Amino acid sequence: MNHYKGYQNQGPRPTPYITTVATKGIWKMTADGDVPKELFNLAQDHRELYNLLGTEPQVEKELSDAIQRFLAEPREKYDETLGYY
Repeated sequence: MNHYKGYQNQGPRPTPYITTVATKGIWKMTADGDVPKELFNLAQDHRELYNLLGTEPQVEKELSDAIQRFLAEPREKYDETLGYY
């Protein structure tokens, strides 16, 4: 699935592919679907230069669980023939 359909004529898709974001306080986790890709401490790294994934297991679990819950929620289906939900 191409999550970057609207990202046309802007060069290649960014790496890592990010489709989901969760935040809690000073923490921000990015993910590709339900797979965590990056973790940032925004209080110390507002430019998001230092990926802390793997260094904060409790924070990672909380944000990963939040992403899992979000993705498990029922959603309306996008109708490609109509161009809307």
